[in-house]
Amino acid sequence: YGHIAEGSIKYLNCNKKIKSNDNKAPPNRTFPEEIMFYNQTELKNVSLLSIWNYDFSILPPRETRERIGLSPQTASLTNNNLKSLDQLFFYSFESTQNLYLDYNYIESVERDTFAKLVSLNTLALYGNSLRIVNKTTFDGLIALRFLDLRRNKIDQIESESFKMSNQLVVIKLDQNLLTNVHAKMFSNVSSLEYLLLSRNKIQIIDDAAFDGLYSLICLILSYNKIQSIGSRQFRHLRALKWLSIDYNNIKQLDAGSFADLKWL
Repeated sequence: YGHIAEGSIKYLNCNKKIKSNDNKAPPNRTFPEEIMFYNQTELKNVSLLSIWNYDFSILPPRETRERIGLSPQTASLTNNNLKSLDQLFFYSFESTQNLYLDYNYIESVERDTFAKLVSLNTLALYGNSLRIVNKTTFDGLIALRFLDLRRNKIDQIESESFKMSNQLVVIKLDQNLLTNVHAKMFSNVSSLEYLLLSRNKIQIIDDAAFDGLYSLICLILSYNKIQSIGSRQFRHLRALKWLSIDYNNIKQLDAGSFADLKWL
C-alpha cells in the first residue's frame, strides 16, 4: 500500500458482493483484508466506514482491532453475514455517532457490546433475527436518539430495556412478533416522541403500558390483533398528536378511552 500520510484517510468503503446460485450468504467470510493493512495513525481521521454487501461473518482478531483503532463518525456494516455482535469490535468507537447494522443475521447482542459508544446518536438493526431485548442490550448508549429494530423476530422486551438514554426520541419496532405491551416495557423513556409498533401480533396492552411517556407525539399500533381499548391505556399521553390503531380486531372501546388526548 506504500506510504500513507498520517490521518490522510477520510473514507473507507468496501463492497464485494459474492454471487451464489442459492442466494445464500457464504459462511465464514473474513473481515476485509484491505482495511487490516492500515494502522491507527493512518486511520485516525476516518469519518465514514462502509462495509456493505461484503458478506463477512468473521471479525478480525483482537490485536488487529487494537492496531487499527477505528472510530469513524458513521459506520455502516449493512448487508453482511454477521450472526452476533462482539463486544470488542466497537471498543474504539467512542466518537461514532451513527451505526448501521441492517440486513445481517444478528440473533443476539452480548452484554457491553455497545458500552463504549457513548456518542452514538443513531443505531439501526433493521432486518436481523433478534428475538429478545433485555436490560443490558443497549447499555452504554447514553446519547442515543434514534433506535431502529424493525423487521426482526423480537417477541420479548424486558422491563426498562430502553433506560440507557434520557435523549431517546424514536423507537421503531414494526414487523416483529410482540404479542403484548407490558407496563414497564417503555418506562424511564420520558424523552420518547415517536413509538412505532405496527405489524406485530399485539393482542394485549397493559393499562400502564405508556405511563410516563409525556413527550410522545406519535404512536402507531396498526396491523395488530388488539381487541379492546380500555379507558386507562392512553391516559397521560397529553402531547400525542398522531394515533394509529387501524387494521386491528377492536370489538370493545371503553368510554373515555381518548379523554386525555387533547391534540387529536
